[in-house]
Order: sequence, then C-alpha cells, then structure tokens
Amino acid sequence: IDIDQEIKRLKKQVEDMNGRLNAISKKLENKNFVDRAPKEIIEHERKKFKDYNQQLEKLEINLQSLNK
Repeated sequence: IDIDQEIKRLKKQVEDMNGRLNAISKKLENKNFVDRAPKEIIEHERKKFKDYNQQLEKLEINLQSLNK
C-alpha cells in the first residue's frame, strides 16, 4: 500500500464529506425549507447529516493513524 496515496485519497474524501455536511446543514438551517418540506424529507436530511458525520469521524481517525 502506498501510504502517501492513501493519505491523499482520505483527504479528498474528508473534503467531500465536509462539503456534503455543509450543504445539508444549510438546508436544515433554512427556515423556509424546514417550514415547507414534508416531515419525512426533513427527517431524511437529519439522518443523512448524522450518517455523514459518523463517516467523517471514521475517515479522520484513519487519516490520523496514517499520519503518525
């Protein structure tokens, strides 16, 4: 395994996940969206936010373990 390549790959995934989290966060902070969207959609977005956060934590742990 090429450690440098793996670090680059993980960093790219972390950036992608941060972008996804920011997009969902903006949606959920938008009062218009929350007021108008069906309850199921809002719950789905909250679940995605939680799942993405968990994935981000795992990616960061993996990245830290390679940077030692």
